[in-house]
Amino acid sequence: MCLQVATATVMAASMAPGVIIGKISMLKILFLDDEVSRFDALVKNLGNKAQCRHVKNGFEFLDALCDTKYDIIMLDHDLGLDDFTGVDAAKILAAAPENLNDCQLVVVHSMNVCGADNMISHMRNSPHLRIRKMPGAWMKNFLG
Repeated sequence: MCLQVATATVMAASMAPGVIIGKISMLKILFLDDEVSRFDALVKNLGNKAQCRHVKNGFEFLDALCDTKYDIIMLDHDLGLDDFTGVDAAKILAAAPENLNDCQLVVVHSMNVCGADNMISHMRNSPHLRIRKMPGAWMKNFLG
């Protein structure tokens, strides 16, 4: 049941006021997390409702931002042994001009509560970003 609720929540968030997806053929999601199993669970639960790309570190994240425009960007805080963290990703998104990436929604999905709050604090004042935080327990049930 929790997986169905989680999938519905991600899809509903993409349809929230201010999120424009009518001009695209498929929802594009960029998923920053060092855990492959979480990405696999996301893909499994969203099925063919979205095109998802998994990046595990800062280099892949930056490359993905330059390569494709995403509707939703999902950020984890702790990225294993990488010096790049979700805070760095949040700073990049906050500083990026609105037209650099058409992202309509940033979802912070870290189970590190302090890290997640720090990420949100860096993006909070960016008028072009809509930010949502997934509670850690919800993420654990949804993404394993």
